[in-house]
Amino acid sequence: MTKHISNLLPTAFPETNWKVKLLVNWPTIMKNLQDKVHLERIEEHSLILGVYHSSWMQELYVLSPILIEKINEQLDSPRIKQLRFKMVSKRKKTNTQVAQKRQTPSIALQLTPDEQQALKKITDTELKSALTHFLHRCRNS
Repeated sequence: MTKHISNLLPTAFPETNWKVKLLVNWPTIMKNLQDKVHLERIEEHSLILGVYHSSWMQELYVLSPILIEKINEQLDSPRIKQLRFKMVSKRKKTNTQVAQKRQTPSIALQLTPDEQQALKKITDTELKSALTHFLHRCRNS
């Protein structure tokens, strides 16, 4: 009979049960903020969170009391007393992901008559090129 590792960890390491629970519930806790921050490290009474942008670091710092409360609601007792933040860069794509993106065939951009008319009115060549490139990316994604 197979079991998911998250079911085995609490019995194997009972002293870290609350940490496992925190890791398992992390996506639920952070919801829409997951693309802005990730859990770097769990210390005794604090969490170190990696933040991808400095403006979000400021926002999360201001929201710290609310986040601590929300985190502690998910645990068996209030364990987290402090959140610390550090700037991190987003994880880079693996070589496999980059290679797959290169292999994706590019579709030739077919502009609608309205788009062609709108682009004709733009005199700035850099802006026209940027908008054309943007339309191309939107259609290929």
